[in-house]
Amino acid sequence: MVRRKRLPLSLPLHDRAQSANDNSFVRLTLAGLGVEEISFADAVGFRAKIPQLSPSLMPARPLEAGEQYRFHFDMTKCIGCRSCEVACNEQNDNPADLRWRRIGEIEGGTYPNTQRHYLSMGCNHCLDADCLKGCPVDAYKKDPVTGIVLHSADACIGCQYCVWNCPYSVPQFNPERGVVGKCDMCHGRLTEGLEPACVNACPEAAIEIEIVNMAAWRENYASAESPGMPEAGHTISTTRITLPPKTETVLERVDAGRIRPEHAHFSLVAMTTLMQSVAGCLAAALLYNCVGPVLLSMSVRVIPSRNSIVRKASCGPSAANGGKCNSWMRHTWELVTLRAS
Repeated sequence: MVRRKRLPLSLPLHDRAQSANDNSFVRLTLAGLGVEEISFADAVGFRAKIPQLSPSLMPARPLEAGEQYRFHFDMTKCIGCRSCEVACNEQNDNPADLRWRRIGEIEGGTYPNTQRHYLSMGCNHCLDADCLKGCPVDAYKKDPVTGIVLHSADACIGCQYCVWNCPYSVPQFNPERGVVGKCDMCHGRLTEGLEPACVNACPEAAIEIEIVNMAAWRENYASAESPGMPEAGHTISTTRITLPPKTETVLERVDAGRIRPEHAHFSLVAMTTLMQSVAGCLAAALLYNCVGPVLLSMSVRVIPSRNSIVRKASCGPSAANGGKCNSWMRHTWELVTLRAS
């Protein structure tokens, strides 16, 4: 077997791709090194050629009005090598236990008629993204040019509400940085005409970038459905998935019956408990003084008359005889007057 020395790859890939000398290496991997074939004659008695990567890694035309970029994943091509996972982590300098793109295994059937496939998933850049809706500090935004759901680490407070909201578990909390992160389709590379790291790294061209018309996709997003994933209609995922030919075999996740501990989400527990405590205190205060507010709500009326406001209130027998309303009545009376004016 002919062995060739492995060359070191500096991080991140985006910086490597900026160099004219290294661009072919990053984009074409072994083909960029001038390696045309590897000899296995001594081991297995035949010669195997390295397959060339697909030239259609990126759309050939720019986006038009009402369009956005999306991922296309071909399940029939994926071999589960996890090159996309590694490339994503290298590009974004993430630790090994955080995977913005990850591989799942799907299987079905009974022996000997069984099937196993792999599902590579990053962010789906949904049309109705729940991570965007649930963020209390607006750290998410949908890029008006590319349609990519972007996350701002500077604005993020690490509350992890987006982690809770996303049905695909795409946003992931990084305890070292104290903020959440997610796939942004390598936005920096994409805007410079380079394909995302996961697209570049796949040896089978199972991941591609496509253009989708958002209005048409909203009407029919059936191609986003896949075994092992939540229903696409929750957030209208834009990722198009090519499934294996239809058979009677029911495919499901390999780990569907495995129970694994979920992240504790201490920040979510603290914030939820605080909000419930505030709501409880307010309800207790209203119940403690229930007589005054209830009578006031039934008796206070604000009637506009020309340029003046006539206020009528029934404060009980003492008020009718020239007495004064209690302090609660006076404050609420003034508030009603202010709102009417």
